[in-house]
Amino acid sequence: MSVVIPPSHANEALTAIASKITTLSAIPSTAPYFSQSQQLLNQTQTELVSTLLDWRKLQAALIISTLPVANKSNALYAKITAQNALITAYGSTAPATAAGQVLDQLQRQLVIEEMANGQRTAASILSMMSYVGA
Repeated sequence: MSVVIPPSHANEALTAIASKITTLSAIPSTAPYFSQSQQLLNQTQTELVSTLLDWRKLQAALIISTLPVANKSNALYAKITAQNALITAYGSTAPATAAGQVLDQLQRQLVIEEMANGQRTAASILSMMSYVGA
């Protein structure tokens, strides 16, 4: 897998993470310590997704809608639904803006938690998502 960070986002940290992913992906399955390199690859991909979410370069709402999970037992789904209801109820007002910010935070938290418990993989997110402009 090769991860490309667009030039407008060519931040040194992101570029370094992407380079590490590319290097780890190139390790052949017959190499010694292959399983450890795969674990490191998964951790590095998760780190990249988390960083991109924190920096608002990936949209958690888009990840949730594009790559749905079968088991929606996470309590954050109920909180997200409640925030959506608040946004709908308040329309274009300051409380709706505040609810939108909380909604974004809950969605990012949900994606990170689902990656941690194996419901989503960072590799699938990176392969399906596009980076948002600066």
